[in-house]
Amino acid sequence: MRVYTFWEGNSSQPGVVVAVYPAIGMVDVRYPHGTKRHPVEELIIDTSDDTKILDKDDSLPGGSSVTPVTTKLAKRVASRHVKKAIYWVEKGRRYRLCRGENPKKPNCPRCKTQMDRSVYKRRDGVSEKLFACRNCLFIIKTTDVEGV
Repeated sequence: MRVYTFWEGNSSQPGVVVAVYPAIGMVDVRYPHGTKRHPVEELIIDTSDDTKILDKDDSLPGGSSVTPVTTKLAKRVASRHVKKAIYWVEKGRRYRLCRGENPKKPNCPRCKTQMDRSVYKRRDGVSEKLFACRNCLFIIKTTDVEGV
């Protein structure tokens, strides 16, 4: 399978995936200049023409007995590492919404279900508003979520 990196990649110079590490969400990609390990979130899959490893004599970080990777396996690994809920972005427990997420009802970072708005308490005529998950009881202030 041919891939190239999202930021600095070039579709005319793809690398070939030679090893997949599902536990850590990384893949080894062989380029003409050598092999490099990338997180799956940074790669774009070029499935127009799947290729096989022709020379298995190269020295690879995962060892020489690595088998070719299928498109199905790579997509499964990549889908597990796609952000589906608000995620921790800065010091002080600041969170950011994922693309396409509803700002009025963000998804819980623990269980990925929609969180509801609630009011915690009133101080000096001002209510402290929260997002609360009904499933896992994850609670966060609305002011700590960027874009709300």
